[in-house]
Amino acid sequence: MVHPHRVVPAATYLVTTRCYQRTFRLRPSEETNRIIAYCLAFALETTGVVLRAVCVMSNHHHRS
Repeated sequence: MVHPHRVVPAATYLVTTRCYQRTFRLRPSEETNRIIAYCLAFALETTGVVLRAVCVMSNHHHRS
């Protein structure tokens, strides 16, 4: 479980999140892309955080 982190204005963060038990669950597909895009857009809209880059791999992703 990931606990909330303090967000400092104008700071840059690198966030990495693994899939459940490090398994390969992010299969490349249009559906996966749409789900990830929706989740990121929702999170950005509700927090006001600026996303500079995202990298999604089969068992984890990075955001900064």
